[in-house]
Amino acid sequence: MTKLAWRRHSFSIDRWRSVIGGLLYMFARAAVCFVLLIFAGAAFAQDAKNRVALVIGNAAYKRSALANPVNDARLMAEKLKTQGFEVFASYDAGQHDMKRAVQGFAATLRERGKDAVAFIFYAGHGVQVKGENYLIPVDEHIASEADVDIDAVSLSSIMSMLENSQTRLAIVVLDACRDNPFGYARGGLRGLARVDAPSGSLVAFSTAPGKAALDGPGGGNSHYTAALAQAMAEPGLKIEEVFKKVRIAVREKTKGEQTPWESTSLTGDFYPAGAKTSEPPAAAQAEPLPAQPQELAAAKLEPEPEKKIAGAKPVEEAPKPEKPKDKPVAAIKPSEDASKKSVPASQPKDRPRRLVRSFTGHSGTVLSVAFFPDGRKVASASWDKTLKLWDATSGRELHTLPGHTGGVTSVAFSPDGRMLASASNDSTLKLWDVTSGRETRIITGHTFSVNSVAFSPGGRTLASASDDKTCKLWDVASGKELRTFTGHADRVTSVAFSPDGRELASGSFDRTLKLWDVSSGKELRTFSGYGRGVLSVAFSPDGRHLLSGSCAASGNDFTGNGGWARVQIQFGNCIKGSIRLRVASTGQELHEFTEHTGNVNSVAFSPDGRFALSGSEDKTIKLWDVSEWTQPREARR
Repeated sequence: MTKLAWRRHSFSIDRWRSVIGGLLYMFARAAVCFVLLIFAGAAFAQDAKNRVALVIGNAAYKRSALANPVNDARLMAEKLKTQGFEVFASYDAGQHDMKRAVQGFAATLRERGKDAVAFIFYAGHGVQVKGENYLIPVDEHIASEADVDIDAVSLSSIMSMLENSQTRLAIVVLDACRDNPFGYARGGLRGLARVDAPSGSLVAFSTAPGKAALDGPGGGNSHYTAALAQAMAEPGLKIEEVFKKVRIAVREKTKGEQTPWESTSLTGDFYPAGAKTSEPPAAAQAEPLPAQPQELAAAKLEPEPEKKIAGAKPVEEAPKPEKPKDKPVAAIKPSEDASKKSVPASQPKDRPRRLVRSFTGHSGTVLSVAFFPDGRKVASASWDKTLKLWDATSGRELHTLPGHTGGVTSVAFSPDGRMLASASNDSTLKLWDVTSGRETRIITGHTFSVNSVAFSPGGRTLASASDDKTCKLWDVASGKELRTFTGHADRVTSVAFSPDGRELASGSFDRTLKLWDVSSGKELRTFSGYGRGVLSVAFSPDGRHLLSGSCAASGNDFTGNGGWARVQIQFGNCIKGSIRLRVASTGQELHEFTEHTGNVNSVAFSPDGRFALSGSEDKTIKLWDVSEWTQPREARR
């Protein structure tokens, strides 16, 4: 080979080495980017699964109505949904609705565990009284400072709920620093008071402590919320950087009149719109190779044709299981997994397991449960706005019925099984045809949320219990009010008829259970000793026993202080539910069941009195064997 030929050959080799090296560099760089994208995407997807948000916007105040909070809340709700948050939203909410929303939010956070990211956004009126911040519901009746703690929702209660939930990260945003419109603030205090964020949290205010924020142009959004929604959409920004951008934008928009402010003690990073992944970090990039020849720069890389996997078939939908045949409730047996659990040491080993079965399927707190008259089916009502029917023998879900526009607080079957009655926090009662699922009547008359509903044994009268501290009787045929029972010192949570229809039982947050004479409305007996309020009550079929549901222990259990206990129940901090079985005539307590991990919101007896049903804030329904206490010894054999 001549020298000229060798030079040409060696140049060709060097050139192709350069080309191949360049290709390898491009593929390596692309592989690094792809791997980073995969890991970043997976991390964001995992994080998004545990993102939960509560959004409240209050504007329709009777005094000093606001223009934009509902618009602001809707904008934030939509923005948070696009970023993977499960959003609980409430607009123009009264005090009860706000507290119920916080309760449902708290229950969801506990379900998601310590890896959850919590985000709370509130727009509306907020005031400070003696250094304490309060969020104002639209149904406020505040005449003085003393009324604020009663009619409003304290920010400290919400912060306590977040701290008890032990989420890894919590963000609270308050676009609520408007002027105090109620005329009772002392010393000319404006806006909200400074808040020190607990560990792992960030609290953001639309303006600095003690200052008032601007509501913005009517029919639009506040300057603060508009800037926040825009900044949160930008990928690659940590939450602290988001609020820095918001502060700059709001100051520019208001010409320095409004300066947003935050208090933070975050210990980790959070990217609302995800971290940037378009370029690999500098440390991950390979060192650049020598400049590539023009031949490579001008080349076009065509993608490979799409490859099809031989024998691949579309995924087929799994066949639906056949509907089980109904069996009488007497045939109910403890499930296999329940029977394998150890019996507590305090119980003899030869006793049957008390818990028979759990029903799961609701996505929100279970607020009410009821047996069908023949005992073969179970109905449940939930904060997720649904009514469900279940097979009592198998635990299988049979139907989901349309519910109220708000949370369904109570459900009851008529004695003949033809009608279903429901109550809601929208202050109404509804009657439904069980066969068709059609709504047949709406009953109104309570001034606040209706918490419980019950049919009389004859099915002609309906009883209800409400946050207005009363129980009422209604004529089922006409929907007319027949009688009002007054005497509880706090909201009434539950109501039940005795089997003969002569007595009415009611439970209340005043920590008592009362029995009333139906015909006269006279109070007959009062049972006390419920340290955290009575949430539910039921008579046994023979009228000899009373079942009640409440909370046995909370996450921050303060003893000897009923006020704290009430806050704990309302804000979902209960960690151990309580079901108590009593003798109706004397109030003697026979047994307490404590296996629920949340408030016990509803209890019911089976038609034969052998079993009890309970629905809880922990989103489960449990079936219990109570025959040992309610049945004669010979009947249990």
